[in-house]
Amino acid sequence: MKQSEWGLIDVIVNNERVLI
Repeated sequence: MKQSEWGLIDVIVNNERVLI
């Protein structure tokens, strides 16, 4: 995967952690 895609995944994971 591209670094840009990993960056998006990190943002999504961080958002999920905040929601939880």
